[in-house]
Amino acid sequence: MWKLAALTCVLALAACASAPPSSSTSPAAQWASYRAQVLAERDDGRLTAMQAEQSMRSKFEELFGTDPTMDGALAYERDLYLAADAGKLPRVEAEALSDARIDELMQRRAAQQALHDSLESRFPRDPED
Repeated sequence: MWKLAALTCVLALAACASAPPSSSTSPAAQWASYRAQVLAERDDGRLTAMQAEQSMRSKFEELFGTDPTMDGALAYERDLYLAADAGKLPRVEAEALSDARIDELMQRRAAQQALHDSLESRFPRDPED
């Protein structure tokens, strides 16, 4: 009897180990991870600020689609980096301002999503709609 139980446990573990990884990571979590990676590459000097901005813009659009608010924040970021390149603004300050604006927008997006999820759980959609 114990052999049957041991065999069942081994088969169950093997099935779990061979299952493909879950792709249930939210777009916001994927964006945060990607953004942290790109910012680290920018800080290490492997990417210029403009390359980082372009990379983050394309990844954001891939995950969330077009968003006029984020487009504005990324345009603001680009202008800050251009000012820093022209010597009108310290690079560190440009990075701090752009990072703060994008962080603010992502926090606002998360709050809106939480509200939406809360309302949907209390007031489910009518299947006939």
